[in-house]
Amino acid sequence: PITAKEVKYLKDFLRKTHPNRSIIAVDAAVGKSEDIGLIKISSSPLSPGAGANKQLGSFGDATILGVVAEKSTGNYALFNNTRLRLVYTMADQISEGIATLLHDCSARAYHCI
Repeated sequence: PITAKEVKYLKDFLRKTHPNRSIIAVDAAVGKSEDIGLIKISSSPLSPGAGANKQLGSFGDATILGVVAEKSTGNYALFNNTRLRLVYTMADQISEGIATLLHDCSARAYHCI
């Protein structure tokens, strides 16, 4: 877990501790009400806080976002309306997908990320 205060240090830390490796950033996100429950994958870096109009920098080579709540103007409503079961279910699905990808890549004995 990374907080907003740590984002500015994360990019350098990851490159120093995992040189020449692809970084997949995973985060929960807010979006349109009809997108709640969707898992979105992008080949661009993660920009944490973008849903709250914050500019915290970006990191990663690819991004996986789980849309857990509708974007709103007040954080209070966001936390009240976010279903924890949905967050856990999506986290399980994302981690299973990443594990399957890594297993398939190692079984083929080539670099695919």
